[in-house]
Amino acid sequence: MMKINDLLLCIFVTAIWGANFSVIRVGLNEMSPLVLTTLRFMLCALPLVFFVKKPKAYSGVVLHGVIFGVGLWGMVHIGMQIGISPGLSSLFLQFSAFFSVLWGVLFFKEKLNTIQLVGFFIALLGLVFILFNSQDKMVILGGGLVLFAALSWSVCNVIIKKKNVKNLLSFMIHSSLYSAISLGLLTIFLKGYDFSDLVLNHLNFYSVFSITFQAYITTLFGYWVWNSLVLKYDLSKIAPFSLFVPIFGVLTSVLVLGEYVNKVKILGMCILFLGLVIFIFNNKFTQKNE
Repeated sequence: MMKINDLLLCIFVTAIWGANFSVIRVGLNEMSPLVLTTLRFMLCALPLVFFVKKPKAYSGVVLHGVIFGVGLWGMVHIGMQIGISPGLSSLFLQFSAFFSVLWGVLFFKEKLNTIQLVGFFIALLGLVFILFNSQDKMVILGGGLVLFAALSWSVCNVIIKKKNVKNLLSFMIHSSLYSAISLGLLTIFLKGYDFSDLVLNHLNFYSVFSITFQAYITTLFGYWVWNSLVLKYDLSKIAPFSLFVPIFGVLTSVLVLGEYVNKVKILGMCILFLGLVIFIFNNKFTQKNE
């Protein structure tokens, strides 16, 4: 059972991550997705990478950096640029919870009980319901990229767990360097070598705010806390909390960006949240039945 302080901290981080999708949307209105993502991780890494000691598991740092940068956030940014809304992006990314629990069972011999399986099935039903009721092909394509990002996030969780990383802040800072390098190379490959022009012509208050929030609040603080909890508890206990992200993501998108939430999305969110509640409180359900 999680300590109450860890529980509240976990929910607080998911609130930050939910708001982050609206912050990303603000940044994407000003510059291209890969440039925005590259600058985010450059700010995470520089100049801190020169002053923070390298973590011991450096092979994990490099692999995590590439997957986290390109596979996770690069795909999320591109998917949102294609047409998927911040609210739906935050929903689809939560498939990472299902992937993470699967990896926990396969690699760490974690076990799932019947109540957990029921909760996951209900939450999965809510996500699939939203996906298949979308008529916009660009939303479906963008959703596919975000689903790939969800898989990447789950792999990052496994790397953190497998390497048993102790200094998580150092790990994230050095990992961000490889995120920035891989994203920068991908940007140059797709956009050409005039990277400075892509940056300087689009820097303003909104883009700087978006990059800064994503770098320091979402990445360094958020993932430092999250990965600390990943090391402290089973993946199957931590991963489901990420399903709070779409709740905060949709609320922020509605309040800040005026995103329209139709009845289908509301129904899908309710189904998803029901599955989350069943999964998180499965211990109480099973204890009552014993």
